[in-house]
Amino acid sequence: MSRRVRALWLPVPWLATLPFIAAAAACWSRRQGGTPREAALAALFPAIAALGLAIIATPLDILVDVLTWELARLAIACDTPAAAADILKSLGKHMGEIVARRDAQAEAKAAKEKGALPH
Repeated sequence: MSRRVRALWLPVPWLATLPFIAAAAACWSRRQGGTPREAALAALFPAIAALGLAIIATPLDILVDVLTWELARLAIACDTPAAAADILKSLGKHMGEIVARRDAQAEAKAAKEKGALPH
């Protein structure tokens, strides 16, 4: 069974405005007394920031897609919706335990900083 691959979504209007934003940033930098190097950095910053975001977000998007695909495959393989419910129930339980542990650690740290005993 093959799975359809999603294409990466590109915000075309935002990409179309990038050259104008870059030109405005370079012009503003030069008017403020910036060097040509600083003007070039100001012009390139939006594109560099977008690239960094894409480098981080793309693997996370793929990971989420793969994990949800596997969850759906497991639910179908078990031939019962109750299996998916049990998996989600366990996931919620584990997430709750992690949050409770993190909150308890933060409370203990705050109490230690105040010189009090944690609960």
